[in-house]
Amino acid sequence: GVITAVALHRSLRAGPVVRTALLLPMIIPPVVVGILFGFVFSPSGGLLDTLISRFTPASGTYAILSDTTWAIVGVGIADVWEWTPLVVLLVFTALLGQDPEITEAARLDGARGFRLFGHITLPAVAGTIAAAFL
Repeated sequence: GVITAVALHRSLRAGPVVRTALLLPMIIPPVVVGILFGFVFSPSGGLLDTLISRFTPASGTYAILSDTTWAIVGVGIADVWEWTPLVVLLVFTALLGQDPEITEAARLDGARGFRLFGHITLPAVAGTIAAAFL
């Protein structure tokens, strides 16, 4: 979510359309997300089963939600897909609230790329990231 928010902040002109597309998973009720990912992970013709059978023709069906090892991964994927837009929105608004003069001063001092992000941008939004994490 943080990486997506930083990318959105850097491309503000494409913002409204991209922000709307990114918020769509958050608008969908959790029950619908569960049903949707039930279809994705379905062992009889689901998206994942279709992709596995396409790339490994000798394999049979695979029920990810019935496997004790992979079920938590499948639920985690669905949960991350649903709640990443919230993290993006929170971090994006924190980036918009960041004082641009501080970033400009750091650039004048020679900070670029990861150094600018790690020493200026990340500490400015660290509280928002911690709140989103909780």
